[in-house]
Amino acid sequence: MEPYINTDIDYLAIENVWISKRHVPVRSYEEHLTKVGDVVLPNGLPPNAPNVNDLMAELDRALFFGHIAGCTWSSEELQILSNQVAQYKETSVLFPKTPFYGDLQTKLSRDVILLLNPLSKSTLVDLKQQVPPSSYSFEEVKLLLAVLNAPESWLGQMRIDLRLTHFEFTQRIEWANQQLRMYRLEPAYSYIQPLPEDSALPSTSNNKTLAPFENENFSAQRMLRNLYQF
Repeated sequence: MEPYINTDIDYLAIENVWISKRHVPVRSYEEHLTKVGDVVLPNGLPPNAPNVNDLMAELDRALFFGHIAGCTWSSEELQILSNQVAQYKETSVLFPKTPFYGDLQTKLSRDVILLLNPLSKSTLVDLKQQVPPSSYSFEEVKLLLAVLNAPESWLGQMRIDLRLTHFEFTQRIEWANQQLRMYRLEPAYSYIQPLPEDSALPSTSNNKTLAPFENENFSAQRMLRNLYQF
């Protein structure tokens, strides 16, 4: 209660409790004003100041989309800015576009937050401290957020962007699932799907090894998976 006693507040209401000071006279509004100092209002930019939106757009592209050619900031300056301000990207009104496959949200649950740093390592932090912090590259963060909350229809495009086979992408999804569950985060869905039955191999001889794949319905995923594992 000491902070309340030392303030100029006469009464304090906390839920259904009404608190007042003893032996302290209640002042009038005019008396309160005599104890208030001069209010300093922000002046803002002068009328002829240049618009900085173009510069901020350039910075946004450099931090989140890798457009650093001819950038106003040096690589060292970008690293500092990435570390200090990139985590506030989701609050941007002027530049809402992101490279993520879905909405950017850094508060992943009540107890888990993401400290975003696109030009270095981003960090997942468990506020309950049940799990130690983990660091991830920007590509790994994009994968984690996609598995957590992106529309399922976007995963196919993400696999193409990452230039991964279906099997390789499935492995990356499984890794992301493990990381999320470690922080008590449940993915919206699993990308793992049962393999279709292999198509029958053509009986006629053909000098073209990949000739069966001319038919878009031909599948040899089970055989190829065994070959990959071997």
